[in-house]
Amino acid sequence: MRIWLPDGPEPVPAILEATPYRKDDFTRARDRERHPWFAEHGYAAVRLDLRGSGASGGLLVDEYTDREQRDVVNVIDWLCEQPWCDGHVAMIGLSWGGFLALAVAARRPPALKAIVAVCSSGDRYGGDVKYMGGCLLATQLVPWASTVLTETARPPDPEVVGPGWRTQWLERLEHARSFAESWLAHQRRDGYWAEGSADYSRIRCPILAVGGWADPYRDTVFDLLEQANADVRGLIGPWGHDYPDSSTPGPAIDFRRECAAFLDAAFAGAPPPQPPLRAWIDHGLAPGEQPVERTGRWAVGASTGETRLFPTEDGLLVSEPAAGERTVASPLRTGADAGAWLPWGPGDFAPDQRRDDGLSLTFTSRPLAVPVVLLGRPRVRLTVHADAPRALLAARLTDVAPDGTSTLLTRGLVNLCHRDGSEHPQPLVPGEPVTAEIRLGAVGYELETGHSVRLGISPAYWSWAWPSPTVVTLHAELAGCYVTLPVCESLGPADPPPDEHSVEPGEPVERRLQHDVATRRQTVEVKRTRDRQQPAPDGPEFEVEELDRFSIVEGDPLSAEVVCTRTIKLERSRRATSPEWRTRVGVHSRLSCDAADFVLETTLEAFEADERVFRSDRRTTFPRDHV
Repeated sequence: MRIWLPDGPEPVPAILEATPYRKDDFTRARDRERHPWFAEHGYAAVRLDLRGSGASGGLLVDEYTDREQRDVVNVIDWLCEQPWCDGHVAMIGLSWGGFLALAVAARRPPALKAIVAVCSSGDRYGGDVKYMGGCLLATQLVPWASTVLTETARPPDPEVVGPGWRTQWLERLEHARSFAESWLAHQRRDGYWAEGSADYSRIRCPILAVGGWADPYRDTVFDLLEQANADVRGLIGPWGHDYPDSSTPGPAIDFRRECAAFLDAAFAGAPPPQPPLRAWIDHGLAPGEQPVERTGRWAVGASTGETRLFPTEDGLLVSEPAAGERTVASPLRTGADAGAWLPWGPGDFAPDQRRDDGLSLTFTSRPLAVPVVLLGRPRVRLTVHADAPRALLAARLTDVAPDGTSTLLTRGLVNLCHRDGSEHPQPLVPGEPVTAEIRLGAVGYELETGHSVRLGISPAYWSWAWPSPTVVTLHAELAGCYVTLPVCESLGPADPPPDEHSVEPGEPVERRLQHDVATRRQTVEVKRTRDRQQPAPDGPEFEVEELDRFSIVEGDPLSAEVVCTRTIKLERSRRATSPEWRTRVGVHSRLSCDAADFVLETTLEAFEADERVFRSDRRTTFPRDHV
């Protein structure tokens, strides 16, 4: 760990950030912006590399494990024993660190007085990168597993851990496995997912829950407000998957001061000064647009009601229930304009949805006579029957402008075999109606006068959802079907969080859509790079390259394929005290299927200088469990 202490002899509270993302290189620049500031303002700031990551010993075998949580509880106990700590500890974390903070808080260590959870979730199964509504998230499961494998297979820094670094590295490589192997072995919500998930009702310490409308974990803010038996303060901005002081799109805020105000109150045993929920309301967002600064406003004290709209046979959404039946058999290429599940840069945001709308069954409201503000989680209830025993449903809400452009607001998925829950999925009986409710992602958005709301549904949404084994036709029985919108009945203005400021654009993303007319194979290729960086003069340099290909042949769902390559270089130039040090880790992953099984193939290679020091090739088969 790295520790920053304030001046002065008096013991102070400690703020702990625990992640596997390597304090000596990958997060060093980020840590330098945050932890010294906490120390200057009267806290002990602690940044911990988790077991098996960075400079820490041991092995990192999965996410948020019981061992990992117990490690952090032990570290909290150790902090309380230090003469510079007054026995009060808070945890702060982004993504993995936020997941872990929620899980540790549910264990209720006595010294843990508050947590700040940013862009995270307590639900490993349904609220993360693996499954959504029981659908396998093809767009994220293997790509993220490939990224984590590459990161965990990197060597520790010799100048931090000493001459045993190579032995430690080879041990990591020998035990490294793609986490996707465990995730594919558990396709339903079973006991595996309980470890590392947080029961929000067990948390008693105050929580600052932070999300962004451009981040897929934003639902956690609403879940915590509803489920936690604790004092929760929610903050949702326009941001993506990052801390709010550096995330795009902006405006960004001084999140350090936001945390300090919250933690000062928590350590004093007083209610946090923030209101229960502050939210940024987007306004006038164009399709695919990611301006550095979004247009909108901060709001607080919202009273949200529910408005139901009902689909009709002629494709409208109206305020009164309707009857009838509609049929949809979407091409497998539906979803090509979905954008990224976790957008990092300008190329990741969903473009105009009219192409996907045209491949889906859609219902559109009449133009609005007055502006309408949505804040919360829409739901869609549908009664359908399929012509196959396995089928999925994708639902999207869009904002349709007078000129016809269709801006994606939110979406959701459900595997119809999971219609009654993901613990015990059941096959469909072809032709027999079933009713399912789809929870869409939370939204904070103002619909303008003259605009319309559109609901689009489809039985295919590649590459977000792995397709059903056969091409599916769905028949929707409209009686009893509706979409529930979280409409704000009152919305108070809010002062902006401290020190709104501009940020730089996000990392560039290259996204290409290719269609081979001869083979009918459509491929979406996504390339991301992080140019060579040296976060600290005494630290190593690193660079990253990622390439994902999602492809499918129209009419053949068994042709679906995800191929991922990852390369991370970690190097240090020759210095007077040490020789040149160059390492490289590469991963190649491929997920494919037939009607009965998924097949995961993973190659891991590691190089020191130009010599390959390790290679493993694994091919694992997993029976398809109602997917």
